[in-house]
Amino acid sequence: MKVTLVYPRLNRVDCGSGSIHMPLGILYLASYLREHGHQISVIDATFMDSWETFEENLKKESPDIIGISFSSPLAEYGFKAAGIAKKCFPDRLVITGGPHSLVDMSGTICKDFIDMVVIGEGEKTLLEIVEACSQDKGFHHIKGICFKDGKKLVKTEDKTDFIENLDDLPMPALDLLDIEKYIQETGRVTFITSRGCPGKCYYCQPTIDKMFGRKIRGHSPERIIEEIKIVAERYYDKNKNFLFEFVDDTFCYSKKRTLEFCELIKKHALTNLPYWVISRIDHCK
Repeated sequence: MKVTLVYPRLNRVDCGSGSIHMPLGILYLASYLREHGHQISVIDATFMDSWETFEENLKKESPDIIGISFSSPLAEYGFKAAGIAKKCFPDRLVITGGPHSLVDMSGTICKDFIDMVVIGEGEKTLLEIVEACSQDKGFHHIKGICFKDGKKLVKTEDKTDFIENLDDLPMPALDLLDIEKYIQETGRVTFITSRGCPGKCYYCQPTIDKMFGRKIRGHSPERIIEEIKIVAERYYDKNKNFLFEFVDDTFCYSKKRTLEFCELIKKHALTNLPYWVISRIDHCK
């Protein structure tokens, strides 16, 4: 099926993150769906100047399913994008996901232009939705969603089986994003190497817990190096000064993993690259 995934941060709107991060969440979704044989496109509104431009791009794609991911600071933009999608394609499935849909499911699914909400980690759930559509099946058997069944709202059982080994996921679909534009505008390329956090910080929880669980699951050091090398080989020769930015909730959660990663950086002669990581101070010992 044809699926278009949307990141609705129109014209570089401030998300409160301090910088314009690449929308890696939808790139992981895109690569996972593509690996399973579906035709995927990504519309990133970050560098678009108007909703008219967004609408033109969406019409060109003419997808069977539109998925829109956004956080709460972007909720207004996510709803706007969903409204445009439903106006352009009233008979197509419009799905939302991401942090805001999780923390305000009822306030999201009540919108006339939204058909379904995905709650929590999205790769397997979205694949189940897409395949149910392709086989003309219902959605009642899919865990972790809320959807409209005629005039009824259906909330299915919570999904608790997180992806245990993140290395099983394909690389994020960087080819579907204008990476050069991000480098030019922000001076960085973004990576995420882990999911989940046991912390209880007020500004993150309970969102992170519901989205990815309390157990930290991480890519192996070898997988992280593989992704760094792909980005370096494709882009770094042309742009000498961008950061390799890791925006995990706590990159240094495992001392063993962190030290193995550092050893591999030396082994693969990647010490000349500038790195930036986010971590909890109590993990930096």
